[in-house]
Amino acid sequence: IIEILTIKSYTMKRLLFALPLVLMSFTVPTWKIKTETATVTFKIKNAGSWVSGSLGGLTGTIHFSPDDVANSSITGSVDVNTINTENSGRDKHLKNADFFDAPTYPHMTIKSKSIKKSGSDYVMEASLTIKSTTKTISLPFTFTPADATKGLFKAEFEIDRVEYGVGENGVIMGNTVKISLFVPVYQ
Repeated sequence: IIEILTIKSYTMKRLLFALPLVLMSFTVPTWKIKTETATVTFKIKNAGSWVSGSLGGLTGTIHFSPDDVANSSITGSVDVNTINTENSGRDKHLKNADFFDAPTYPHMTIKSKSIKKSGSDYVMEASLTIKSTTKTISLPFTFTPADATKGLFKAEFEIDRVEYGVGENGVIMGNTVKISLFVPVYQ
C-alpha cells in the first residue's frame, strides 16, 4: 500500500507540474499595438464634400488567436484631443461640448463582446463608447499574420455620429461617419 501511495503521489506531482504547461499552450496570445504606425482615420460629408481626419493615441489590449476566436478579446481607446482634420479651427470646434466635449470625454473606447469567424475574415460584436453613449456595433475585420510574432488588423465600419451625441442632425454635415482602422501588432 505504501508503494502504491508513493507512486500515486509521484504521478500527482508530475501532473501538477505539467498542468500549467498544458494550460499555457492553450492561452490566446497577447498582441501589442505598434502605436507609431497604427492609424484611426475617418471621413464624413460636410457641405457636400468629403472631409477626412484622424485620431491618435491608439492604445488597447488585444488577446487574439485565429484558431480560438471564442476566447479572444479586443479593447481599444483613442484620444479625442488628437483629432486632426488638417484645419486647426475645425479641430478646436470638434473638441467643444457640442461635438466631442474632449475636456469631459477625452477618450473613445471599444470593447469586444464576442468575436466570430466569417469566411476568411472576422466579425466583432463590440460596445463602442463615445462621450456618455455606449452602443453595440458589429465590426468586420481582417487579421493578417506577417509571421509568428507580427500581424496586421484592418477594419472599416460606419457609425451615425448623432446617435452618440456628436453634433446635431443637420443639412450641412452628414450623419454617417466612415471609420478605418490600420493596426500593426507584435508579440
